[in-house]
Amino acid sequence: MNWRSCYRIGLIALSMLGITYAVYHLVFEYAASRQVMAEAQAIYSSSEQQEQVDIPKDEVQPRFKKLLKVSPDLVGWMRLPDTLIDYPIVQGQDNEYYLYRNYKQQEMKSGSIFMDYRNKEIEPSLNTVIYGHNMHDGSMFGQLKRYTEPAFLQSHPSFSYETLHGDYVAEIFSVYYTTTDDDYIQTDFSGKEEYESFLQAISERSLFTMETVLTADSPILTLSTCDSTMDPEAGRLAVHAKLSKK
Repeated sequence: MNWRSCYRIGLIALSMLGITYAVYHLVFEYAASRQVMAEAQAIYSSSEQQEQVDIPKDEVQPRFKKLLKVSPDLVGWMRLPDTLIDYPIVQGQDNEYYLYRNYKQQEMKSGSIFMDYRNKEIEPSLNTVIYGHNMHDGSMFGQLKRYTEPAFLQSHPSFSYETLHGDYVAEIFSVYYTTTDDDYIQTDFSGKEEYESFLQAISERSLFTMETVLTADSPILTLSTCDSTMDPEAGRLAVHAKLSKK
């Protein structure tokens, strides 16, 4: 065997080693992320089982108090039935901090489910925006695309959205692919007329016709994740839902 053959074999071996390491690292990241979320779910579930009573508007609901000791940036919880989306929601000082940190502020590629820094938790904004990564293992917002399936959306038209100060039913009224060029994450509006125009625009983009009734006083929840359907870099998937207090 000449030196050229040995060199090629060495390069192949190094490449295979690099691929093996990358796959192992990715699997480890996925497992670590799921473990962190499982711990959060266990804490939340145990607290949720406790009897809930009416509390003042400005007081934190008891079920969140244990988690707040772990994550002071916690602002709520989201649960979408028959998906993996059953996660705490955090909020940073900007929309970058939790992109690659879990809810315990530890560095992690899967990041967190987080609220737009411009929103307020104690009273829903007209458009409360929640972000999450589209992870290949289906975690975080990786299963949000299930709402692009007509049968799934028809059987799952709403989901649970809980904040530190109130519980809401989120009724889906629009699902569509878009890009970052569209300002579907607008949070401030000059008045009812501008907001009504916004609601009409995002409703008309929907892949499906929904029966949800919206008014200029209807607060909504926007879920946003990356998606390559319209663009490999700027592509997004948006799900909008009307919020109603439980």
